[in-house]
Amino acid sequence: MADLGAIFSGVSRGSALTLHLYQIATESGPAADDLSRVAKSISNFSTAVKQVGTTIREDDSLPSAKAVEILNDLLGQYNMIMSEVELLLETASANAPKSDDSHGPIEVYQPSTAKSQRMQYLQAHLDTLKATVSVMQQTFYTAQAIIWGKLRPAISPQQADTAVTNEKAQLEALIIEQQMTLLSATHLYQPSRPDARLLMDRDSSMSVVARGDNTTQPADLHPYQNRFLTILDTTESKKHEWLPAVCGSAKSHVERLLDKWTRLRQFHEKISDEERHLEDQKRYTQQPSVESDGEEEIILGLGINDSRLLTPTPRRPSSIQPLFASPRSSVNSLASTDPTDYSPVSPRTSIASLPVEAAAAVEAKNQDDGLDLEIPWTLRTREYYWKCIDGKVKDSNTNLPSSSAFSDRNSWTEILASWVCAEAIQEARYSFKQGKQERQDGRRTKLETCFCIEQPLTFDQIQRLVERTVDIYRKNKPPTPEPSSRRTSFDRQPARHIKRDSVDRDRTPLASQHPPPPPLHRSTTAYNPQLPPPPPRTLDRTHSMPPGGPAFPTLGIPPQNASSHLHVSGPGSPYTNPQPFGAANVPANVNPYFAQPPSTLHPYPAPILPPQNPQMLDTRRSSYSFAMPQSPLRNSHSHLSSYSPRNSQGRHDYYSSASTTSDSDNAARSRSKSK
Repeated sequence: MADLGAIFSGVSRGSALTLHLYQIATESGPAADDLSRVAKSISNFSTAVKQVGTTIREDDSLPSAKAVEILNDLLGQYNMIMSEVELLLETASANAPKSDDSHGPIEVYQPSTAKSQRMQYLQAHLDTLKATVSVMQQTFYTAQAIIWGKLRPAISPQQADTAVTNEKAQLEALIIEQQMTLLSATHLYQPSRPDARLLMDRDSSMSVVARGDNTTQPADLHPYQNRFLTILDTTESKKHEWLPAVCGSAKSHVERLLDKWTRLRQFHEKISDEERHLEDQKRYTQQPSVESDGEEEIILGLGINDSRLLTPTPRRPSSIQPLFASPRSSVNSLASTDPTDYSPVSPRTSIASLPVEAAAAVEAKNQDDGLDLEIPWTLRTREYYWKCIDGKVKDSNTNLPSSSAFSDRNSWTEILASWVCAEAIQEARYSFKQGKQERQDGRRTKLETCFCIEQPLTFDQIQRLVERTVDIYRKNKPPTPEPSSRRTSFDRQPARHIKRDSVDRDRTPLASQHPPPPPLHRSTTAYNPQLPPPPPRTLDRTHSMPPGGPAFPTLGIPPQNASSHLHVSGPGSPYTNPQPFGAANVPANVNPYFAQPPSTLHPYPAPILPPQNPQMLDTRRSSYSFAMPQSPLRNSHSHLSSYSPRNSQGRHDYYSSASTTSDSDNAARSRSKSK
């Protein structure tokens, strides 16, 4: 690592010397130009080396060991030049007069020709050092652009390539400027040494000049020169002859500096190793699994993409839904076929992705406050990871604290779906992605669903997510159904009763259909014109007799004397049912369903038998004769019915409600019998 203390101390010394040179130049007359140029060169170098020191302090992983070595050498030459400048100022102003000023005496610089030429070379040498430091700074900028283009996913490849191209173009321009400055300093060094003599001179003892400890020369600049430019002759050629060679080799010199002064090679090797590891890991996970019990492993074995796993699939309803919804049902109830559709868990999600571990941990903590939740979660950056359980770090690949992840812009948090659900993360307004994570299960490697939250979280934030997940899980969990008791045959309703409930009583039945009998809780003998007529019954007398009514003795009529008199309707007239009896007058010991006479249970009247026992007939008439309102339709069919004169009296006595005589005839007959 570079010595930052030496960098900033050299900057402070250069700033003080610059001010001193400007003060001397104010009283030096013609020599002021040389002093001003040297002061400017010192100030420019101080500014450039300060920028490099700031860059290294922010990120010390960019410069290589060679760059640090070169930077220390540049600082050493810079200090040597400042010491030589101070020495020239002292010797040049020793014999010169001093002017008085309010701030004290000011030295007057009056150098000789040789010292003036030496001052010019020192200025050129400083300019070369400053250009070299600028090239190093731009090399670091170019390396940062390359690294950011590889690591930042938000930058498109086109934008990254454009940024790197711009940085390299600027670096190439600075290299051309630095090489031209270096050649100029070498060319200027020759006339600045007038005391140097050749070996063929008379005084050969003066031909070799020893280098002083505090002097600089072009040999100190050779490590920074392009190796393709060392063959150029700088003694006789001019600047316009150097330019083609410098521009032709500048582009290749860019790549050499990036490889020599930065750690891009190590960075590319690390990226290649990570990509190779991911490729091997992907190839391993794509191999078929021998023992796969989970649903997710079966899906991966079939080669189905993750995007299809997230696509909702229609569920088959458990039963046939009604065609029309009831008035109490809403539109939302029609759109869903199963209450579990509102659950946050997908129907295809296996039990491994449900937050069962979080629910169990919270339940255990509620029972015992001394227990920990033991939530596994991971903080990650591009290079490091911290695997934590609750608030403690259990595993990491670095010695840095986990808090360093919060200062990295490319850090994220990983947690399994068995602890946190997507709804809780969305409520917290965190950006996240869903993926798979390997987990060792004995000798097998299982893939479990996990969420990658795109920012570092603390344990308190993780704990709130887990608690919210448990609340959502308990809220959406379907209630446990109660065990249904098996119904016996005595509790079951008859099929005819269930079918009769679905019939609309207010709807007029069709003639081709036989409506079901009315329910038992309504009277079947009450006169209600809205009710449909009873269905036809068979002529079997056992079905028409009431179970609890009076018994009818056998009348002993021979079969040949029994005649059937049927009530036949006239042509073109509708069939008229007999008038039902009132339900209010039914005896208590008579079943209301069979309380009506046999004539009301048959579409035609039963055969009329001659009365042989008047007492029995009177008893039967007293039991089954009821005062009913007379229907206006009774007299309309009196001329269509034919009766036997012999049996007319018995007929009218037995079927009082279906009689075709008038009320006055019934009254007269009753008076004659009472006599």
